[in-house]
Amino acid sequence: MDQSSTKFVKHVEGFVVQIPRVNLRRLAIGIIFCLALFSGSDCSEDPASRHFKAGDDLWNRGDHIPALEEYAKVVHDYPNSDLVPAAIFQMATILHLYLQDYSQALATYSQLTHYFPTNEYALRARKNMAEIYQYKYRDFQKAIIEYHKIVDNYPQHQDLDYYQYQLALCYTKLNAFEQARIEYRALLERFPQTSLADQVYYQIANTYHLEGKLSEAEQAYHEVISKFPASPLVLEAKFGIADCLEERDELDQALALYQEITEKYSNQEAIMLKIKNIQERKGKRER
Repeated sequence: MDQSSTKFVKHVEGFVVQIPRVNLRRLAIGIIFCLALFSGSDCSEDPASRHFKAGDDLWNRGDHIPALEEYAKVVHDYPNSDLVPAAIFQMATILHLYLQDYSQALATYSQLTHYFPTNEYALRARKNMAEIYQYKYRDFQKAIIEYHKIVDNYPQHQDLDYYQYQLALCYTKLNAFEQARIEYRALLERFPQTSLADQVYYQIANTYHLEGKLSEAEQAYHEVISKFPASPLVLEAKFGIADCLEERDELDQALALYQEITEKYSNQEAIMLKIKNIQERKGKRER
């Protein structure tokens, strides 16, 4: 048994996973992580593997509640097994993705990251926690905390640029535009070859636009166009420039740019509304 498992067994005091009441005859109110140590656990013949495999088989068949029970048996009956972190992760994932019990999923992921912080599943748990906070609860502050932990603690991870990008997006959602730009620029400095570069430059322009700094936004949108001429975001950048021009009351230039991208722009309703509004404003001026 590794040190993290020992710590888990010695310090957990009855953490309970509440399983949704889908079938009350089959399910108990919760699953308690027992504290007793079991001896003779050989990795090559781990007695917990039978329950873990049963959980996988049930999951693959779409029987999520029985699968949850089998993974819980791994944790409950074999707390010194090397399969415990994986079993906790599988339980949390079922609660998260299939039962949509986000509060229990977060609690279960949190137990995994707390008691097994160096395990390979801890990073995956933090990613899923961050996404729950970001997309399900829209609690961007808590999402930021989780993304920071990933960025700070896994400096060699192959997807670190993605997590840095999500971190910056969360700051944008909180209207912390300057901090968002700091995070975006840190991404570009740390990962100069990132495949997200066009998106990063575009989001930097958006932060200026949202902040009402129209000159800086327009310049940043132009940078997207010049640096990434083949990017699909070029049309979005031109739309952003036109919007800045419109906000500065430079209606002729804005209208010309909207009309230039009309045929290729994906959101036809939005761009036609922009053109209509400018034409109406111009018409009122000419009366």
